[in-house]
Amino acid sequence: MKTPLDPETVERIRALGGDELFSELVGLFLVHTPERLKSLRAGVFENDLSRAEKAAHSFRSSSATLGARSAAEKAAVLELMAQRGESEALRKNLPAFEATAASLLEFLGRSFSGSTE
Repeated sequence: MKTPLDPETVERIRALGGDELFSELVGLFLVHTPERLKSLRAGVFENDLSRAEKAAHSFRSSSATLGARSAAEKAAVLELMAQRGESEALRKNLPAFEATAASLLEFLGRSFSGSTE
């Protein structure tokens, strides 16, 4: 499976703090992302666009930090839709985003299972 992480970003993180920093960031992502995804889904289906926007923003930021560019870009699209009040577009695009997020979580969990605390 091709890595969803940008190798240059991973190397920059490791250059700053070694494997310990990278492992800590992955662990935090694995711990906090499921709740962010629940919050995003709830915001979308409860028409709480502020909640959806905040959750998409948090996911975008944390995935970009790890170098998961594709996931971050998809989250940015949802964030923008929420900002613009595009409820129907959010509902339509959420399943594809959730599949991307699930794949990323699966990859990180499988590849870096020793990273969580």
